[in-house]
Amino acid sequence: MIHEGLISLRDAHSGPDAVYYGDHPEWLIAVDLGSYRDADALTRSNYAVVETLLRDADGNGESWHEETSRHWAVGWTANFAVAPGSKAETVLRDAVAQLDDYPVLDEDHYSELEFDEASEYWDGLSLELRIGDLADNGESIFAARADYGDLLDRAPATAERIRE
Repeated sequence: MIHEGLISLRDAHSGPDAVYYGDHPEWLIAVDLGSYRDADALTRSNYAVVETLLRDADGNGESWHEETSRHWAVGWTANFAVAPGSKAETVLRDAVAQLDDYPVLDEDHYSELEFDEASEYWDGLSLELRIGDLADNGESIFAARADYGDLLDRAPATAERIRE
């Protein structure tokens, strides 16, 4: 059964190659708010924001839980399952509605996640690889020893390429 952007776990896992064995087949998920092993930063950010909203609405998790499954193509999937008629359902429904207007639930969270991941990537590169990236972008190789935050000013093309 589909409820304005939400679908029951039973229906989400029906078909010739899927079945739901859990305890809450009538609980609802928002497929568009799920995550998976290779999810991009935007998907992971929205997922984390929804989790925070659900915890704020029901910290005990009595009306929601994370539903995970393995999948041959994407490794694993995760969604938040919510009890019909609960505050958690309202939270999930509101998040789905917000995404209809704009794909980011929380700009600050998304931006911070992107920055942190780009910083971690840059920090993990050897000096040789950093120099190569800078040279490939026609930027000064002397920025190779800079932190990612400084790279934004000193080598913006390389910083942007890393962020992608």
